[in-house]
Amino acid sequence: VYKPGIAMSCGVGGGLKFHNFVLEDLRTEVRRRKEPGGVITKAQDYIASMTSDSFSVQKDITIRTQVSEMEFRVVQYVMSYTESFMTSFSSFFDQFHLQVAFYRGALNLKEYMDRFYIHNSFPKVCDKRDLRFEDLKELVMGIEQRINPVGNTCEIADKDLLIVTGANQGGKSTFLRSIGIAQIMMQCGLPVAADMYESGIFPSFFTHFTRREDSQMNSGRLDEELGRISKIIDNIGESTIVLLNESFATTTEKEGSVIAYDIIKALTESGVKVLTVTHLLSFAQRMYSEVQGKQDAGVEFFSAERTSNGRRTFKMIQHAPELTSFGLDLYDDIITRKK
Repeated sequence: VYKPGIAMSCGVGGGLKFHNFVLEDLRTEVRRRKEPGGVITKAQDYIASMTSDSFSVQKDITIRTQVSEMEFRVVQYVMSYTESFMTSFSSFFDQFHLQVAFYRGALNLKEYMDRFYIHNSFPKVCDKRDLRFEDLKELVMGIEQRINPVGNTCEIADKDLLIVTGANQGGKSTFLRSIGIAQIMMQCGLPVAADMYESGIFPSFFTHFTRREDSQMNSGRLDEELGRISKIIDNIGESTIVLLNESFATTTEKEGSVIAYDIIKALTESGVKVLTVTHLLSFAQRMYSEVQGKQDAGVEFFSAERTSNGRRTFKMIQHAPELTSFGLDLYDDIITRKK
């Protein structure tokens, strides 16, 4: 056990009272623990309290009480001076614990990527209008399903808007999530699930993905979507990126296209970088017709790759918006399986 010891010096003043107390030493002795009320313990305490110039306080209750009070005051005095230091010292280790936990998590994440053979690398910072990556994979899906997902490669230079269209179940939402996850990991100083990743730094980062219908029926689907996009617009600042996944698809295709065009056009003209996955083909075609033939349009178009027999490769390729999402492929597949 740890047995504390306090060494003090003082003088004797009027009325034989102590004065001019000085704290000489604080020390701790390590002893084998014995029964507190045992004979051996009492003998050890008595011997330890005796020196050639001292006397035992154990025999006199009055002196023992005064010594206890004196000891309490000394400890109180020491604590009053060390409390601020101990508080800051404790706060330092609390923060140190959090920082170490973050780096421990980063190492665990790196170990998961290596275990599932997901290539990873440290990203590089480039201009905010540029986005380049090679074999980028959706890390969360890889870890949850314990697979090595299909990777995508793209190079977008000097663009503020990326529009992704194409076949249903073609991997568009997964592609958008992979970019969002990689961007967050990059800005946290973590390796990303790609052979190479280059992007700008965006202090403001927003996502707008579809949600389930309100179970309490307080609002409709479109009302809920517009409410969330309004909050995003209210909080947009400098260097902002917004990820939109099938937004405004809760109304008719015509109305949704008008809403998407007005909002996304306003965002990009305000300097916001927007990455959107959409089935609003009228909106995509309208954007494509506006920028076709322009060298500095600032818009890039990707599409989910589909082979001639309807198979999805889950690869995104640079392609003009198509006039269909090939939903009949899924219909035919389901009907064939039932037969």
